[in-house]
Amino acid sequence: MPKLKEIIADYCLRNIVLRTQAHDAKKASHDSNGEQTLRDVTELAQRQSRQIKHLKKTDKDRSETHRKLKRRVLKHKKLAAVRKKRNRSLNRRNQILREGLQTQRQHTLHATHLAAANLMSPNLALPRHSLKTLPAFVESYIWRYWMRLGVLLQYQAEALQSESLPCQSLPDRSLPSISIVTPSYMQADYLEATIRSITQQNYPALEYIIMDGGSTDDSPAIIEKYAEQLVHWESKPDKGQADAVKRGFDHSSGEIMAWLNSDDLYQPGLLRMAGEYFAQNPEVDVIYGNRIIVDEHGDEVGRWVLPGHDQEMLLWNDYIPQETLFWRRSLYQKVGGIDDSFQFALDWDLLLRFHRAGAHMVHLPHFMACFRAHKSQKSSAWIGSIGMEEIAKLRQRELGHQFTQKALQKRVNLFQLRAILHTKLLKLGIL
Repeated sequence: MPKLKEIIADYCLRNIVLRTQAHDAKKASHDSNGEQTLRDVTELAQRQSRQIKHLKKTDKDRSETHRKLKRRVLKHKKLAAVRKKRNRSLNRRNQILREGLQTQRQHTLHATHLAAANLMSPNLALPRHSLKTLPAFVESYIWRYWMRLGVLLQYQAEALQSESLPCQSLPDRSLPSISIVTPSYMQADYLEATIRSITQQNYPALEYIIMDGGSTDDSPAIIEKYAEQLVHWESKPDKGQADAVKRGFDHSSGEIMAWLNSDDLYQPGLLRMAGEYFAQNPEVDVIYGNRIIVDEHGDEVGRWVLPGHDQEMLLWNDYIPQETLFWRRSLYQKVGGIDDSFQFALDWDLLLRFHRAGAHMVHLPHFMACFRAHKSQKSSAWIGSIGMEEIAKLRQRELGHQFTQKALQKRVNLFQLRAILHTKLLKLGIL
């Protein structure tokens, strides 16, 4: 019996040992698998982390590449815009230069070299010193500048801006009477605007006369609408513009005289300003101002800004805007009035005879009137034929052998340069 108990105890002990060993082995196996699993998870996490980093780097590289491409595209667009703008600027400069050269050729076309010094009065002798030639880059600049004397179309059409002209508000009784003549022929499209630019000024001592050359359009009917505001008007054939202006002045008696062509316009307040200026400056015989150029629709397409009155330049070329010109009747009678043998340069001829008579001429730095440029305009149609013939005739009469193309070009360039300086000063409000 005791031996059986030992056997049973030994069996139980072995069973306990075996179970303990099995448990330990199982535990050891479980721990080993857990470590392996942990290592696998760690490696997987690391691999995924590396993949995420790689993806982030790839995305960053792609974003940087996209930004570079975007910057490159924007750069190319900017360069294309700059090239386009530069090309437009170069094309515009070339156009301006061509127009400037064309204007210069017009100034010098049909120049005469005849020896006619005996036709000049001693008091008109010119300085014998030669003018200095401007540097090439200065000449190039002055004929590329937007304001070019002698050029009618200077920029794209824009709405006309009326100028504010200075007035002193003198009593009406102290103002001189003004006589204005408008010669007209087949200008019904523009005539009424011209008439209204004069009659709406309400100048207290105005004599307005219209001389129509027998127009067959609506001109006579338009004139008749304003007959009560006219001193005289007629519509019958004449011998041309000079004849019409001359006969129109024969019907006038005003102290101050002017003529306005049937397609041009006065600026508001001009007659008041002119009357007051003559009233306050009895020593002045002639006044004129700057020009605004308008097209057939009345839109502004250019401006002429003149420097102060240059008596010598007047002998070489006429830049004085006729539509801004006013003078005293006493001076007009002294020189013998309009010479109706001229059909184009009648205003320059009159100014030259004013100069010979010793007239005191003054340029006023204001835009006084509008010159209309259109296809049927006499100035453009006649400049290459009758115009240049009459211009050459006047240069021969006043300058004789002293006139040369080279000398004319030097004076034109210098005058244009001075005009540009006055344009800048006027823009700054200094003048």
